Amino acid sequence: MPPGHNDVLREEFVRMFDQFEAIDSPWSLYEFQVALADAIRRAEPASFAEGSSPQKDHLRRLRRLGDGVAWKYLHPHVIRQLAKNDGGSAPISVQKGFNRTLSLAERYAKDGLEVVIADLTTCIRVGDVIVCTDPERPAILESGGHPAWNSRGRKGRQHRRGRAIQELLHIGAGFLDGQATPVVTVEISIDSEHSWPALEKAITRAINEGFAAVSHSPGDMIVAVENVDDTATALKQAAESMAGWRRVELGIIRVLEHLPDPRIAPPSVWATSAASRLAVLLSDVYVAHLVDPYQFLGRYSDESAIVDIRAVHDVESFIAKVHESELELSGHFLDDVLFGFSTIDSTRKRMLAFAQETTTIQPDMPGIAPGDVLRIDSVEDAVRAVSATRGPNPPKFVSIPGTVLEDLISRLRERPESDSPTNLEVSSD
Repeated sequence: MPPGHNDVLREEFVRMFDQFEAIDSPWSLYEFQVALADAIRRAEPASFAEGSSPQKDHLRRLRRLGDGVAWKYLHPHVIRQLAKNDGGSAPISVQKGFNRTLSLAERYAKDGLEVVIADLTTCIRVGDVIVCTDPERPAILESGGHPAWNSRGRKGRQHRRGRAIQELLHIGAGFLDGQATPVVTVEISIDSEHSWPALEKAITRAINEGFAAVSHSPGDMIVAVENVDDTATALKQAAESMAGWRRVELGIIRVLEHLPDPRIAPPSVWATSAASRLAVLLSDVYVAHLVDPYQFLGRYSDESAIVDIRAVHDVESFIAKVHESELELSGHFLDDVLFGFSTIDSTRKRMLAFAQETTTIQPDMPGIAPGDVLRIDSVEDAVRAVSATRGPNPPKFVSIPGTVLEDLISRLRERPESDSPTNLEVSSD
């Protein structure tokens, strides 16, 4: 590897981040994505040829900026729908039709419309160009392809999936390709609140002092370290404030995941300072989030409350009581706090408001008989709220039944970030 090669990649990423931060118009958005495409095309050959190449991490960081574009201009509900497809990011350095995709995006950008180029992201897996005429109801475009193949093969599946998602976004219900039951959108009026000030404080202190443990609210602690060797000290400092916690769930922010969870906004769009976001994206600072899930227990109204959690190695579901009936709400709500930095209190309110809404759903769609089982998505950050099943690509998490941290610390030291497993289970002796 040439001397200073990592420095060259770092400098390029910082330039791309600065350009990302400077986006202020549909045209500058398009120009950023053209520059991002060029950087990705330069990184892909070496990344694919050598598993340990620094280009691989560089490529994944670049795509976090691509994901950031999607999260800037599309509603989280839309991103979740557009992520419902197999596979990860498509290589663009070997795509014969990618220049057609750029040309298609350019046409709309010249008309003053914001566009998201799907293949520059990891989270958009349907369509080629997303035209953000409305962040909740964008246009999903496919570029190229012969009309004769629009209803057949891979292109046919893409078109059917795109049409089904458009139907879901516009009328609130739809049959996605390959599913026998419809997906129904439920709107709730409660906004998420976030622990951004605590996150900013933790990252800034880690940059200046090496490590930090910052408490946001009861059962909610953010830890940041500049050097992984300081993890033990930071976690011990955090443990001093965790007396009385019934359970500890620890979410580790992974910048270099191959397939990050499309439900979770990347660090590039956190509502913190540019300096703190860049430090996390460059792995100059590592962030972990500790939460006691039993803090979710409590009421939203006289008619609804979260009364228990179901957990073995991790939180499988929350048990809610709504109008004297018990419902099982997905453990994905916890991810919104661990990885999306929503507050426990606002997440509890949204969970129960959503649960109340689902008890009165009456979808008006042809072919749906009374009593049909529906899969329901919220337009807020919570998803699969009536399903206890974890998704196929859950974020990284650690579940600690007690207060034992030493085993966790040793494993974190031994395992490089980009090679970490999906689930790391730590239990006390």
